[in-house]
Amino acid sequence: MLNKSDEEIRKSIKHFEESLPESERNPDTQEDTEHLIERAAQPPQPSIYAMTGKLQAQPGKRAVLVDILLRAAKVVSTLHGCRSYIVLEDVQDESAVWVFEMWDDKESHDVSLRDEKVRGLIAEAMPILAGAPSGSELRVAGGHGVNL
Repeated sequence: MLNKSDEEIRKSIKHFEESLPESERNPDTQEDTEHLIERAAQPPQPSIYAMTGKLQAQPGKRAVLVDILLRAAKVVSTLHGCRSYIVLEDVQDESAVWVFEMWDDKESHDVSLRDEKVRGLIAEAMPILAGAPSGSELRVAGGHGVNL
């Protein structure tokens, strides 16, 4: 059921649409407008925090790095807020490993970095790295396998 503000929005949009010349009106506008109003009426979804990182192992050390990261996956899987921790080997770069993580929120991820087991695995991986990791922080929009 629409509240007063929804009705006001609908009237404003209808007034705007009627002010356009017929040649500029989009027949799909009504459907798009209804979708946007319904979406706006829904409570905001929590924002799932995600990040991807690329780690470059020293030559011949990728398997060791992968082992450490797979152990990290087991550790973080037990921590509050961890939804996913995936370790990926780059098929074009024999030294590169990617990690994709999804967390309930950034705070859960940040708390995980203070866990003693996680800190130990980070310390174990550091000498194997050929340089500083790179990556990006991400906000999950949705998709297959993601429950928002």
